[in-house]
Amino acid sequence: MRIKQSTTESLIKSDFLPKYWPKIRNMSHFITLVREMDEKNFKYHVDEESNKNDFADWIRNDLGNNDLAFKLEGIINRNKYLEVLMNNVNAVGSLILF
Repeated sequence: MRIKQSTTESLIKSDFLPKYWPKIRNMSHFITLVREMDEKNFKYHVDEESNKNDFADWIRNDLGNNDLAFKLEGIINRNKYLEVLMNNVNAVGSLILF
């Protein structure tokens, strides 16, 4: 897992995210972006019918956090998704992801 606790902010590689999104600095920043995106964009990335969960894939493949990705895989409701993300941040403190 490539997670480092730090007070310095670093950018997270995010190839699948829309180009108009700002570079993600940490998990709290990612949560804010997910919270602020419209429902259509959320459903584009997290869709039960097409068995697609871009965010969980990104967290697993780019961030190396299999545990969090596993927790997010079956969730399609954005509020529940955000709850799991926030609980993860709260459980491990302020994380800077590389």
